[in-house]
Amino acid sequence: MTVYPLDAAERLHQRLTDDSVCVGVNISITEPTITEIICGAGYDFLWIDAEHSSIDLPVLNNHIRAAAITQTPVVVRVQWNHPGLVKAVLDMGATGVLFPLAKTVADVEQAIAACKYPPEGMRGYGPLRANAYGRQSADYLARANSAIQPWIMVEQIELIDHIEEIVKVPGIAAFYVGWNDLAGSMGLPGQRNHPDVIGAVERFVDTAVAAGIPVVMGAPSDEALFNNMIAKGVRNFTGGGDVTFLASMADQRIQYVREYVAGKVGS
Repeated sequence: MTVYPLDAAERLHQRLTDDSVCVGVNISITEPTITEIICGAGYDFLWIDAEHSSIDLPVLNNHIRAAAITQTPVVVRVQWNHPGLVKAVLDMGATGVLFPLAKTVADVEQAIAACKYPPEGMRGYGPLRANAYGRQSADYLARANSAIQPWIMVEQIELIDHIEEIVKVPGIAAFYVGWNDLAGSMGLPGQRNHPDVIGAVERFVDTAVAAGIPVVMGAPSDEALFNNMIAKGVRNFTGGGDVTFLASMADQRIQYVREYVAGKVGS
């Protein structure tokens, strides 16, 4: 086994920062075969939702193994910005961690410290699959702090209010825009396309891009908004996820078959 997580993390960093198009996908279903199938499409990364789904650590371990078949980088969204939730995720071979609910500089500093070994951080030592079960211990220790990817969710208006200070925190690998929760934090639940929400995201994107920190977001369904984000320098998008793929195809196919057969029977 190669030191896959660090190779993948470094490759993902290059992809996020070289101004090329980087497309990811979200995984929420517990069955790891889903990851194996979707990664075969050639996505640049996937992020696994361990915050809102029923994916626990044993299931997560198998998802990460499935992604390794295609050498796809894996970022895991944990339930909370707490160092205790990060250790096992990284030790099983995730290339990065997506931290929810950050609001302040201190929140971001804690998230980054959880991903790094001392003296730069507070990550406890105990890699399992991550360092090839001990066969690459020295190499993993030498590279992990610079390679592992701490991503910060942008889903609280307080974070955007402090964004000029937050982008100065060293070690942020990327920001990920959570449109729905951001709208909720602004008192606009369910209104992700509200002008105030879009304005807040635009203000954030301008600051993050100017600071050279990659921004990742779900590809907007509104074409004008999509074009606006691209014009502002966003190149990294997620193109959906396992649940939306299945639901969309299920809806399309039943409609197609019903209409096709009804058309033949009625003719």
